[in-house]
Amino acid sequence: MLGRIVGSVFIVSVVALVVSQTFPGRRAAPPAPAIATMEWKASARAAPLSVEQPTDLATCREMQRQMAQQRETGGARISLACRPPVAGPAL
Repeated sequence: MLGRIVGSVFIVSVVALVVSQTFPGRRAAPPAPAIATMEWKASARAAPLSVEQPTDLATCREMQRQMAQQRETGGARISLACRPPVAGPAL
């Protein structure tokens, strides 16, 4: 009796694994990366006024939080904007 139960559980588990791998179903799309645009006051004329760095939205928000803390303590005047990537023209 116990052997049949264990055998049945094993067979059902194997069938469930095969079916889940064969038909994965709908999965959430990976989050689109945000573009972190940093702008600062340049002290030299040759320095660029902004830089774009691809990153995810959570990292960009954390960087904004840290920069806000530095600004409160009299740190550098740097601003950070998080925006979604710009879609290119369709081909």
